[in-house]
Amino acid sequence: MNPLPDATLTLEQKIWRYMDLTKFVLMVSRRSLFFACLTQLDDPFEGFMPRSHTKALADVLEKQFFQPMADLRSHFAEKSQAHASALDRVLGDTRERVSYRKIRSRFGVNCWHANDYESEAMWKLYSALGSGIAIESSVEQLRDVLTPTEGTNIGRVRYEDFDSAEIVKGYSSYFLMSKRPAFAHEHEVRATISLPEPGKGVEVSCDLNRLISRVYVAPGAPAIFTEVVSQLCSGIIHGQQFSVVKSSLNDSPDYDIMMPA
Repeated sequence: MNPLPDATLTLEQKIWRYMDLTKFVLMVSRRSLFFACLTQLDDPFEGFMPRSHTKALADVLEKQFFQPMADLRSHFAEKSQAHASALDRVLGDTRERVSYRKIRSRFGVNCWHANDYESEAMWKLYSALGSGIAIESSVEQLRDVLTPTEGTNIGRVRYEDFDSAEIVKGYSSYFLMSKRPAFAHEHEVRATISLPEPGKGVEVSCDLNRLISRVYVAPGAPAIFTEVVSQLCSGIIHGQQFSVVKSSLNDSPDYDIMMPA
């Protein structure tokens, strides 16, 4: 695993995963993280790169592969139509395989929010009716629990204008780590994996006791919800125990300017 393709991402970086109670229970009961296929995510540009990168890559492929193959096809066409037809099929199949729409079906991602603190915006996005969960972890913890899994990678998502961004060299897994500015509020760190079956997400087993630092209950959640989460985190599911914290994000200040009477 190459856990830090982005030099700005440190092992100490705190990361959060916001979810509803159902997804939390599934994660704990299965003792795994789910890697969704890029095609299963809401953003239709997942797995794409900016136009500048796309054009440069297309030019390289055309020069180094497709044009030589087309020249070879022309050579064979003079002698054997069967050979020419076979090369046509190879060219057509290869063009499809290198398209973003095909490539993106082969990769899965597990997404986190990088922040030193809770995010009010993320609570609103992922905590329906104030009954959500937030897992606190770190890049190092995520790396350590995924290390045994071959082909996984961890990186920070870049946010850039896909129509005008210039080429940036030396960035690992660019097409897996690029999104448009409209998603910049996510401050996303993601783990990626090559999927065993294209188009189908996969569960990756991991030690959640090592991954999870704390489980936060959404601000404004009713007391009964906090009690349920505390019970679930008390070791009743496969003996897994997690520290539970009720978010104080919406608590009133406990101090004020006190002037003498």
